[in-house]
Amino acid sequence: GQAGLVAAQQDLLDGLSREIAAALAAQPAWLRSQ
Repeated sequence: GQAGLVAAQQDLLDGLSREIAAALAAQPAWLRSQ
């Protein structure tokens, strides 16, 4: 139902934020300094 859909959407967003955070953390320092 609707609750399952919301939970799945939240899981997706959580995973996405973790991936973005990991990608940002993996950037070399010279890239961040620009």
